Amino acid sequence: MKKRNIATVILCAAVLTACSQTEKAPEQRETETTATNKKESSAENSEEEMKTSVSGQTITVYYADNPDVVDPIKDKVGEFEKATGIKVNIETVPESESRTKAPLIHASKSTEYDVFVEATNGFAGSVKAGWYDPVDNYLPEDFDLDDFPNAMLELMTADGHLYGLPIRSETNIMMYRKDVFEELGIEVPQTLDEYRAAAEKMTRDTNGDGKIDFYGTAHRGDPGQSAYSFTYFLKSMGGHFLNSEMKADMTSQEAKQALELYCELNQRFAPPGGIVYTWDQVFGGIQNGTVGMIIDSSIQAGILEDPNKSTTVGKIGYAVPPKGAAGSKPDLKCYGYYISAYSLKKEAASQFIQWATGAELQKYAFDKYGVAALTRNSVLDYASNKAPYFQAIKEAMKVGDIYYLPLIPECDGIYGATGEAVSAALAGTKGIEEALEEANIKIQKMIDDAGYTEIPEFIRDGKG
Repeated sequence: MKKRNIATVILCAAVLTACSQTEKAPEQRETETTATNKKESSAENSEEEMKTSVSGQTITVYYADNPDVVDPIKDKVGEFEKATGIKVNIETVPESESRTKAPLIHASKSTEYDVFVEATNGFAGSVKAGWYDPVDNYLPEDFDLDDFPNAMLELMTADGHLYGLPIRSETNIMMYRKDVFEELGIEVPQTLDEYRAAAEKMTRDTNGDGKIDFYGTAHRGDPGQSAYSFTYFLKSMGGHFLNSEMKADMTSQEAKQALELYCELNQRFAPPGGIVYTWDQVFGGIQNGTVGMIIDSSIQAGILEDPNKSTTVGKIGYAVPPKGAAGSKPDLKCYGYYISAYSLKKEAASQFIQWATGAELQKYAFDKYGVAALTRNSVLDYASNKAPYFQAIKEAMKVGDIYYLPLIPECDGIYGATGEAVSAALAGTKGIEEALEEANIKIQKMIDDAGYTEIPEFIRDGKG
């Protein structure tokens, strides 16, 4: 059965023609009344077209509590419900709990949940477990997939099927204090060596009391988050988690050099306590004016231009992160909307997903909330003309690495082992070589236990 374009029907259903209040001749009034009745009937029919067999159904959507995704949905979901007759229950779970709760729900084969929102670094494991039904089984023939970046669709494709539609895109960008760079004569770093030099130059005493009060940089050090930031340095400096033969590769010279630089930046040129920073503390330093530059997620870029959250509005520059020996290798991932394989309301779930990833809703999210995590090309173009950070985001996406973390079911385990190693080296509880050796052993055991009989193509191609 041919599905319908949700956004178009919502717009059609919202347009009702009012009768004229001006006095007209009897024959003119009769003609206009007939035309008006036809228009009203047409609008009613457009809305009724959506209220097919799924009208009256209730679906439940499972989210991690990410306000940039959830808040626009909550604002606008009433419009979707009115147009389709589908009732939507929204369940949000703290991010820290979601990664453990969602697999338990899937494993129970619960029919309670119809739609899940999940980061693409967990996609391979979820598909292997059979938790999702391909969304391309339910999309209408005229659904505009071309408005999504191809790389994001690739992230959600397996076995020739598209399993989800993208939301909440993410890449790495460099954010820096333009005024401090100008004051100290620092050019925007093009290489990681230049980045290190700029961090050292900015780390200084600014008020003459003999104590350092301004710091060159900050990066994540918390064990649960440090792997995300460190991976930029690892990949850009030519390192990998796995080599082309699918063997753990965390003891390579490139991995060692990447961790040495990462530790130096965080131990020497970051604020006290920076070795255990989470993302919000990293951004906090540049928001409150005590940090000169960071390389981190594009998702939070908007807070630096929010006068209610930042003291440095208008002082921040944005750029593609500087290159290492292997170039600039920023992350490129997103979250996706997926249909539960155990849902009894998959058609209704599909209609919701099409609406929730639509250009109109993303434009609304940007206009009202300054959401930077956009996944529609048309809305990225729209936002580029309105926010200073979007040009850097678009350029970073062009060189972004969709295999930033290996897209295999062991991804989360690799992420965890790497984070433990990075944090131990930052804290000094383990030496760099010892920390990497331990991570290497853990990662290799994961691969051995998985019993791979065939090496994934991207790993054979040296992207592990």
